[in-house]
Amino acid sequence: MHKFLEEIKSAPGKDLVMGRAVVSMPVLIRVQNGQVDRVSQNFFSKYSVRVVGNKGMGIASSKNPAGLLEKATKSVKNMNPMSMSNQLSEEPISSGKSVTKASEPFDLDKAVSLLKHACEIMSEKRIVNKTALLSYTETQFWYADNTGSEFMEEKPLIRAVFCAVAKNENGIISSCKRMGRISGQEAVDLGLAEKAREEALELLQAGLLPSGKYPVLINPEVSGLLAHEAIGHACEADSVLAGESLLKNRLLQRIGSEHVTIVDDPTLPSEYGSYSADHEGVPASRTVLIEKGVLKSYLHSRESAGRMGTRSTGNARAESVDKVPLVRMSNTFFASGDRSEDELMEELGTGILLEGDKGGQVSTLNGEFQFAVTKAYEVRNGEKVKTYRDVMFSGNILKTLQNVTAAGKELGDFFAGVCGKGEQEVRVSAGGPSLLIKEVLLGGS
Repeated sequence: MHKFLEEIKSAPGKDLVMGRAVVSMPVLIRVQNGQVDRVSQNFFSKYSVRVVGNKGMGIASSKNPAGLLEKATKSVKNMNPMSMSNQLSEEPISSGKSVTKASEPFDLDKAVSLLKHACEIMSEKRIVNKTALLSYTETQFWYADNTGSEFMEEKPLIRAVFCAVAKNENGIISSCKRMGRISGQEAVDLGLAEKAREEALELLQAGLLPSGKYPVLINPEVSGLLAHEAIGHACEADSVLAGESLLKNRLLQRIGSEHVTIVDDPTLPSEYGSYSADHEGVPASRTVLIEKGVLKSYLHSRESAGRMGTRSTGNARAESVDKVPLVRMSNTFFASGDRSEDELMEELGTGILLEGDKGGQVSTLNGEFQFAVTKAYEVRNGEKVKTYRDVMFSGNILKTLQNVTAAGKELGDFFAGVCGKGEQEVRVSAGGPSLLIKEVLLGGS
C-alpha cells in the first residue's frame, strides 16, 4: 500500500493523478425461520488510478497496483461535454487519518445467535415466515494524489433487516424494519424485530384507503423518503447539468414554504451515510439545500463544480474504487421545526397520518413522484380511528413543498439504505421530523 501511495504522490506531469484503494472484510448472515440460510465471509482489496488533464480523463483499476498509473495515463481520452468534464474545481484536500473502531470485535457466533433470537421474537401463529439478515464490513479506504495529499479512513459498517410475513383469511402482508450505522454489532436493535411482528399483525386487519386528496401528517420515515427521493436527487448537480432536474436555474428562488429546510450532511456521527472525505479527497461538509423554502445549493463533485464555476460540496462518491465518482447524497433530511407531536396531531384534526417507507419513483425533470407507504391511520379530532395498508402517496415536488404547513421539533431516527444511480449503489440515510402537509393525493394499492 505504501509503495502505491508514494507512486501516486510523486507522479510527474501537469495532469492530476488520483489514486484510490480499498480493503474490506464483508460478512453476510441470513437466518430464516430460526435456521441459518446463508453465511459468507470475504476479504476484498482493489486499487485504481484516475488521471485528469487537458486531454481528457482516464481510469484503470486492478487487484494488483503494479502498472496502474501507466494504464490510466494511456487510457486518457476526451470526455463527452454533455456527460462529464475534465475541468475539476480547485479544492483543499483531506490529509491524515480518520479511524472509527467498533466497541468490540465482530463475533460470528454471537451474530448468528442474535439473528436466531430475532426470529423467535417475530414468532406468532399468524406469522408464516421470519427473516433476519445482518451485514457487517470493516473497511479501509485510501486516497492520494500528485499534489502530495494522502488520506485514510477506516470504519465498521453494520446493517440489519428484520422481516415478518403474516397470513390470515384476508391475505398475506409483510413488514420489514431496517437499521444501519457506522458501528459494530452492538448497534443492532432487536426491538425492530418486535416492531416488524406487531406491524405485520396490525396490517392483517387493515383495509385499503379510498383514493382522494387529504390533509396529511407524515412521520419521520416518510419525510426522509420525500427528502431523499423527491428533493435530493433533483439537487444533484450532474442531473441539473444534464437538464434532468426541474431545479435547474432556480438557485435562490423560493420553491417551498418557510417550514421547509433540507440538509445533506455526511459529518453526522455514526449515521450510515456519513464519511470524513469523499472519493475525490474533498473534506465532508454540511450542505443546506433548501433554507426556509429557498433553494440555496446543489450537491457537487469537483467535476460538476468545475463545470458550474463553483466549489465542491464533498459529495463525489463511487460504489467501488474502479468506478468514476458521481454526485451522490449522504444523510439527507428535513430540519426540525417548532411543533410538538401533540400539536401536529391537533393541527391535523381530521386527516391521514402516514407511516413507513416502501419505496417509490420520481421524475426529477417534471417533479412528479409516487411513493408506497407502509400504513396510514385515519385521524379524527386528533385521534387515530382506522388503519389502512399499502397506501400510495403521489404529487408534484414543488407543490408538495409549498403545502408544508408545519414541522415537528424532534428528528426521528434516520433510515439507512443503499441508493442506486448510474449503475452504482452507495450507502445513504434519510430522515427528518414529522411534517404537516395541507393536501396530497392518496390511494389504496
